[in-house]
Amino acid sequence: ENGETPRDAASRRRLVGVEARFARGPAAARARWAEHGGSGVKERPRSVDEAKAAGNGYFGKGDSLALTRAVWAYTDALLLCEDDEAKAVLCSNRSAAHAKLLHFSAALGDAEAACELRPRWARAH
Repeated sequence: ENGETPRDAASRRRLVGVEARFARGPAAARARWAEHGGSGVKERPRSVDEAKAAGNGYFGKGDSLALTRAVWAYTDALLLCEDDEAKAVLCSNRSAAHAKLLHFSAALGDAEAACELRPRWARAH
């Protein structure tokens, strides 16, 4: 009714486990992306880099709608990504977007994931 997605509602209520499960796995990818241009569902990004670049563009705008779109774009990139080092960067970026949105629990979850994926990477700490 207010335009809030289930993921945003879960994050706002600090239900990190729900938010994390919602964003993972092939079922989540199928739910987010149209297979053949289905109505109301966005098309799958062509690559991790395309999704990450979209996230970076939204992040740079800084307003709450753009930051929410940055979170979605980084989530898209994470769903496509298979490289742990790249996943750490994406988690770090998504953490920063969540923090700017004042979604501190979700930001902490992504920051911890970045640390687990690249424990020696200073930016993750």
